[in-house]
Amino acid sequence: MYLALARKYRPQNFLEVIGQDAIIKTLHNAIQNDRIHHAYLFCGVRGIGKTSLARIMAKSINCQNGPTITPCQECACCKEITAGNSLDVIEIDGASNNLVDDVRELREQVKFLPTASKYKIIIIDEVHMLSKAAFNALLKTLEEPPAHVIFIFATTEAHKIPVTILSRCQKYDFRKISGPVLFNHLKDISAKENIKIEDGALQLIAQCATGSVRDAVSLLDQAFGIHHDQLTEAKVRELLGLADRVIVQEVFKSIVTQDLSESLKLLEETDQRGLDLKLFAETLLRQFRNLILVKSTGGAPVDLSPAEVGFLNELKNTPDVSLLLTQYQILLATIRELALSEYQKTILEIAFVKLHQAQNMMALTDLVSLVKNKGQNVRNADQPVRAQGTVGQSDRPVDLTDSKSPIDWYQLVRWITKEKPPLGGLLKDVIPVTVSDHEIKIAVAPDSQSRGLLIERGPAIQDLIEKNLGRKINFLVTDLKDEKKKPSA
Repeated sequence: MYLALARKYRPQNFLEVIGQDAIIKTLHNAIQNDRIHHAYLFCGVRGIGKTSLARIMAKSINCQNGPTITPCQECACCKEITAGNSLDVIEIDGASNNLVDDVRELREQVKFLPTASKYKIIIIDEVHMLSKAAFNALLKTLEEPPAHVIFIFATTEAHKIPVTILSRCQKYDFRKISGPVLFNHLKDISAKENIKIEDGALQLIAQCATGSVRDAVSLLDQAFGIHHDQLTEAKVRELLGLADRVIVQEVFKSIVTQDLSESLKLLEETDQRGLDLKLFAETLLRQFRNLILVKSTGGAPVDLSPAEVGFLNELKNTPDVSLLLTQYQILLATIRELALSEYQKTILEIAFVKLHQAQNMMALTDLVSLVKNKGQNVRNADQPVRAQGTVGQSDRPVDLTDSKSPIDWYQLVRWITKEKPPLGGLLKDVIPVTVSDHEIKIAVAPDSQSRGLLIERGPAIQDLIEKNLGRKINFLVTDLKDEKKKPSA
């Protein structure tokens, strides 16, 4: 019968465990110095070696040459533990044996001495699944453990374990396996199994495994089962239901170069191919992450292929990091929305529009900085600040920046809104560029729906301003992009 690669290459000794060097070193010292604790708790995501290391610990402790960090793998104890039929190493699935009666039965078993080994070792996987009553029943044994019993717990959700249990265990937090380490592990297995596979395909599998050794090896096994010839990156992408790297890069390039039509066209092609749009968006998000890191650090992340690094280097002179971060957040929120909706294509189309409009959103921030540099001290419209005292009528505006010019733009907008709500509504989202005794100039985005109305109704707004101030004043509507281009004073 065929043995799955994930089982065939399951680590059988400490040296075969990858990516957990700190934990291995600590356990080595404990075994060599004969300071073995009565209860261990291994925590971390799935497929990173928790249960495998528990079995290796059992071998190291019960090997006829033990305790030893190099179990012989030949004695009866080692062979029985490897085969999973040792009478002295009891493995329990916490998910299916989570009742208090199951733990009571276990407590009866641990009272008896081991049959042929030094210790009776109890391994409970997914221990967080035990019921509250079961944990309480287990607590008594952990408080006063028999000298011949060692508990090794494994969990993916340590926060669900009662603190009374946690405090009686030595806790080890397992790390996700990094992309380069997974890549090397997969490359080693491929060589041993004579699997012909491109490095790009191995890197893709390592990325999709998200830190899990078991998932990575299982994906490699699955890919080899479908394609016994040369495994290319394209074939692995097809297997995993991922968009072609070239298409993702083309979409990404169209976004950072502000070509919305091309972005939507490529999205249509992706959808027509029946690919998972959420996975597509996640792959696109990774492109944003990669370029942000390249532009921020000057170097490429270690988990990228030479082809990916070359592509990113071509985009080094594209939008600055602040814009990329804004776009990253937009896409991240979109991915969360995609997981809950049946209208994935529509959601992505709107998201692409938002990604292309992010430049204008950033322009607003830039213009505020520009105005501040000119000493105008513009404040956020959502947090208006009233000046001390008033001039004339109680609703007259008071300038916060220059005692010679008592005009508060946001207070003025509130007054106009009371007088003429439609006109006040037009002024809610504009940027005040100049607010002085003689001139008020506002900026608005060129594609804003209110731009035409502001220009058309500018005279009416000017009349209201003059009514409030009691004097003549110029009121101008200008283009946001034009203001951004002007050099700072």
